[in-house]
Amino acid sequence: MKIQIDQNKIKTRLIEQREVLTKQIKEGNRVSSPSEMINPDRNDLAANYTARAKQISLLEQLKNQRAEVDEALARIDDGTYGICENCGNAILPERLAVLNYARLCIECQRLANKAN
Repeated sequence: MKIQIDQNKIKTRLIEQREVLTKQIKEGNRVSSPSEMINPDRNDLAANYTARAKQISLLEQLKNQRAEVDEALARIDDGTYGICENCGNAILPERLAVLNYARLCIECQRLANKAN
C-alpha cells in the first residue's frame, strides 16, 4: 500500500527533533551532585537526591525518545517507515503527523496498551 506522506518533510522534522533531544540530554547531564553542596544537611541531601532521581528519570525518557527518533530515521532509509511493525498495514498519516516515530498503527497500539 502506498503511503501518502512527505517522507522528506518527516525526515527533516525527525532530525530537528533529534537535535533538540540531544541538547536536552546534554543539559540534563549537568545535574549538581551532593559533593558540590557546601555543608549539606539531611534535608538538603534528601531534596538533592529527589531532584536527581527525577532528573535521571527524565533523562531516561529523553534517551528513549531519541532512540525512537533514530529508529524512525532508519525506517525511512530502509523504506519501512509508515508501516506497522505488527500487522504490516499502513500507519495513518494523521498518526505520523502527531507521533512521527510511531511504529504501530492505532489498532495494534491499542492492543499493545491493553497487554501492558
